Amino acid sequence: MVFVVRDISDRKLAEEKLFKSEETYRNLVESINDILYDITIDGTIKYVSPSIERLSNLKAESIV
Repeated sequence: MVFVVRDISDRKLAEEKLFKSEETYRNLVESINDILYDITIDGTIKYVSPSIERLSNLKAESIV
């Protein structure tokens, strides 16, 4: 019988840091009063911040 044991503490710590970073960024983007968007080089809109709804009559879901 063979057992393989691996220490994944570094990976778990990195995952936790990434999650916290993503959460911070998401909170910032969702609360900012500017319209932020992510658009590809071919003109496809991948993301529009929720502030577009506060600043215009457009829904973010209808743009993406």
